[in-house]
Amino acid sequence: IYILKKVWRSATISSWVNTILRASSFVLVMPFIIKNYTNAEIALILLFFTILRLQMLLDLGFSNTFGRVISYAYGGAKEFNITNFTNKKNQDVSPNLEGIEKIFFTMKRVYLLISLSWFIFLSTIGTWIVSSSIEKLLFPSNGWFAWFFIVIFSSIRLYGVQYTSLLIGNDKIATARKTEISNFLCNLIFSLLIV
Repeated sequence: IYILKKVWRSATISSWVNTILRASSFVLVMPFIIKNYTNAEIALILLFFTILRLQMLLDLGFSNTFGRVISYAYGGAKEFNITNFTNKKNQDVSPNLEGIEKIFFTMKRVYLLISLSWFIFLSTIGTWIVSSSIEKLLFPSNGWFAWFFIVIFSSIRLYGVQYTSLLIGNDKIATARKTEISNFLCNLIFSLLIV
């Protein structure tokens, strides 16, 4: 039992499981998609998956950078010059709560801008991209409903990445990864139920 608790609390193990789930979720669902859907529906699903993977590019480095700066502030840093960070010995190591508040405020604004930009992109260019594939479906209204769902919830999910950065910056890496694992498992189960 002790070993299981240690594994469950391990940031490394939870990161591995998270990576494996991310990599394998599509592979696990794809055979069910191929078996149960028409070629037009499969093409649309693949297009949806591709667009959702592009979402990860929008967060390129932001979450890691914010997590790092938050951890510096939790370590007592008053200045956030990442290129020349030094930790002086005998320095007060109590958390810089004012700095954390400023970082979190900045992070909220950045992620709001990123998620709104993503929402606008999906609502305009993304809709134009998927429209021809959706119109080829036997029931286009189902495709439009799925697209509406993707536009709304992927924008919300992108905005929520900031909380993962906050957890990682607060040295709660295992908690952040376990949250991501539970999200992926729910997504996988939901995907399999729909298929």
